[in-house]
Amino acid sequence: MRNSPFFSLIGPDPLCLRLFLFQQTVFITGVRQTNPVQADVSFPTLRAAVVAALTLAFFAVTALNVQLARADYSRRRPTIPNIQDALRLDPLNAYGHTLQAQLLDQSASDSSASWNLANQLDPRNAEILIQLAIHAERKGQLLMAEQLLLRAARLNQTFLARWSLVNFYTRHENNEKARIWAKNALHRGSGDLRALFTQIESSGLSPSEFLRDALPPNRKLLLAYLRYRVSQPDGQLILEVSRNLCQLIPTQPDAWPGLDFDPLSKWFKRSFPATAEEAAVLNSAIERLISLGNGAQAAQLSNLLAAISPESFGSWSENQLVMNASFRTKPSQNPLDWRLTLSDSVSAKVWPDQGIATVLLSGSQPQAVELMTQVIRIPPNRSYRFEAQTQSGSMILNPGFSWTFRDLRPGRSSPPQITIPHSTDWNHQSLLIPASSEDRLWCVALEYRRTPGTVRQEQELHIRSVTMIPVSSQNTQVAARP
Repeated sequence: MRNSPFFSLIGPDPLCLRLFLFQQTVFITGVRQTNPVQADVSFPTLRAAVVAALTLAFFAVTALNVQLARADYSRRRPTIPNIQDALRLDPLNAYGHTLQAQLLDQSASDSSASWNLANQLDPRNAEILIQLAIHAERKGQLLMAEQLLLRAARLNQTFLARWSLVNFYTRHENNEKARIWAKNALHRGSGDLRALFTQIESSGLSPSEFLRDALPPNRKLLLAYLRYRVSQPDGQLILEVSRNLCQLIPTQPDAWPGLDFDPLSKWFKRSFPATAEEAAVLNSAIERLISLGNGAQAAQLSNLLAAISPESFGSWSENQLVMNASFRTKPSQNPLDWRLTLSDSVSAKVWPDQGIATVLLSGSQPQAVELMTQVIRIPPNRSYRFEAQTQSGSMILNPGFSWTFRDLRPGRSSPPQITIPHSTDWNHQSLLIPASSEDRLWCVALEYRRTPGTVRQEQELHIRSVTMIPVSSQNTQVAARP
């Protein structure tokens, strides 16, 4: 309705025009002769004619407004009879012809005339130009289709017009131009961009070249590309994309290209911390690296996340492999942090103010259950000693608690478990982990397993620290003695 010339004449609110006409009518009918000598004897006749004309215009505008409203009502219910009725009431509305063309396309009918008429009424509409280009391409008129798409991209600086050119050049194996317009599309990117990333990589641009030369430094784009990289089987560039993303936090606003600037930066230095979505995707990237067996990159990414996270949960270090070893912070969603089991029969909780973790068993717990777990990366060629301090909160002599170790690499043997004895005082457990030439990923777990010949009972266990610190070669030789 807004495309109608009548609507542009009467303005966006016909009610305002009716009030204006009514005001002018009152003004003219209220005119008084201020100079009797110059008075026109035909003034009453003129006044009556003006009043009649304004009244007629008032009712004409009202009727036109009703007619356009009926046309808009029909367009909001796009069926072929309704659209035909809307075009009869408002034949100069380009959107009505666009709807008619779309309905004809859905019914596999010829819609060229409707698209051409819509283009005549609204020649700067990129969507109409794209549809005309599709029809020209189907007819084999490739040059005309390309010109229409280029015109749409020139008139409408949006993602849709540029993405249409990427698809056009890809279909006709013009990878060079497809790559150029893909880069341009990224500068207007938003939403789900997985298809665009796939298209760019299929055009011959390697992921590393794309990250270095084509991807703009934008938090939203980097987050979308990181999500895409995590979903790929090869898992390439996860750490590199994550590093580029973390470098923009917290200086750049979290917005799509064109909106990623701070208008107050000249006067204020503001901070834009990591969002919950960014933290979730970075955690999934760490999880993906762990599943690929790349513990070194998982640890590096965990440290990057710790540096930008508003919640401090510590970082990984070769001198202390266990994160949150003294339980001074609540476990985060980081895959290298503690994972606690919580159910109706089992409860594991960390108390940062006391620096301990507590495990409670209700007496109806499963026969065997992992209560606390953490994935630990063990660097090559270094020996470590695992140490833990626990205290029993119940009087059961055979509690069934133990520390277990599982190598996440398939086909690798795991070290022996450490049984946790009953002790009302703080008890120390220790295990030497010899060096290996390989980079290892282990899962350390506090496990409960019912001791044969006993029944399940309510139990409580406190853990004060869990550490894995390096030992020197001299200490390793001493510790290795029987």
